[in-house]
Amino acid sequence: MLIAFIIRMGEIDMLGQYVKQARSLLYRLDESLANVKSINQEEAHFLWEITQYPLLGEVREQMTPFLNFFEMSSSFLSKQQQWLDSRLGSFDPDAIVRETETFAANLSQMEEHLPDIADVRHLLSQVQAKLREFNKVLPLIRTLGNPALRERHWEQIWDTVGVRLSSEAATSLQQLLALQLNEHLKKIEVVSHSATQEMALENALIRMKTQWTPVALPVESYRVGEGKVLGTVDSIQLLVEDHMMETSIMRRSPYVKPFEKDAK
Repeated sequence: MLIAFIIRMGEIDMLGQYVKQARSLLYRLDESLANVKSINQEEAHFLWEITQYPLLGEVREQMTPFLNFFEMSSSFLSKQQQWLDSRLGSFDPDAIVRETETFAANLSQMEEHLPDIADVRHLLSQVQAKLREFNKVLPLIRTLGNPALRERHWEQIWDTVGVRLSSEAATSLQQLLALQLNEHLKKIEVVSHSATQEMALENALIRMKTQWTPVALPVESYRVGEGKVLGTVDSIQLLVEDHMMETSIMRRSPYVKPFEKDAK
């Protein structure tokens, strides 16, 4: 019964339908098992011989790895398509990498428990092929999804790859991948690395400016009726010295150019 049910499940485009069918079968099996339990309780009440239905439990046990495979693959491939169709920056690239690696590990583990049925093995090979293709572009997804990339960095990227897209366009990952940007990955990674270093400097400047927001010069009474004088400024002097040292180091950085004026 189960083999006849599973043997037709071998096409990746039908994964969503396979999930529904497998869940429906599992639901009916669970209903049948619940009915058997009720029947057995009545048999025990009348001291009748308990009727065994071993096939139901066996089929359910055999069905579980298929359903797990269908559900896990369908869920991941749906997410994968969602990532590809969404605008760049809509998802954390590191999260995409983590989820892909987790799926790959789970799929490898699950492969050991799937029976050797031709259609299912064919479906498994299709899912693995999809995964391999997606793995090829993960480095590019991580690089292009760098939150440190600004308009100036995209200009460098467009100059590198020889095409230009509007920064206002809702550019999806799928559109970017279609531009064969993977061929320029090393150069794009250099731009992305520069962007990360620049953002670190920018954040440091923002932090220093923020540290001055609550600072106020301490003023003390000199003598009664004789005005005010500047109080102790040791903490302010220390902050000045710290920031002077930090900006001095910053000005020697090869990534300071976009913030050179603020760092002086």
